Amino acid sequence: MKYRDLFPYANRMLGMQEHKVEREHATNTTEQALIVIANLKSGQTLPLEGDYSQITVDFISDGAITFTPTPGDGSKVTLAADALRDSELVRAITATLDTVGPAYTHPICKVIEGDPAIFRLRTQEGYVIGDALCLMSGNVGYPDKVDATPEFEDANAAANDIKAPVTAEPSTPVQGDLFA
Repeated sequence: MKYRDLFPYANRMLGMQEHKVEREHATNTTEQALIVIANLKSGQTLPLEGDYSQITVDFISDGAITFTPTPGDGSKVTLAADALRDSELVRAITATLDTVGPAYTHPICKVIEGDPAIFRLRTQEGYVIGDALCLMSGNVGYPDKVDATPEFEDANAAANDIKAPVTAEPSTPVQGDLFA
């Protein structure tokens, strides 16, 4: 399959469906944190490290995320997709990602490993983003049935033409015809 058949990442929100990470940033935890946020679902609760001990996602779309942080006064925080990179939420998720290995039992692991471009490092000390690797791995689902044969509008008529007996009269031999 070609890239256009596999991308965009349909599971991501916040305008990151077509977001690909350069190879030199593959282990950057800020990029990984953005992918975690893009994979969150409405109503999901996620424990974190840092200034936020927990967040509950109230709403997420392609333009923004609204969540309720703990500790806090219960007020909702809304962040636009373009303001995420420098937010306190990204810093809390980055701090959490730094502590997940080698056990990988934190609830954030299930969220990040649900993305087809994320793989565990062999050193068991975090994750790597591999957009090119996801094409060769089992993380990408292919359609159940791919029909490689062309479809004919009237396939039965074509089959009948092949099976039909030849009724044409034999032609008159031509001079030099070997089979006459």
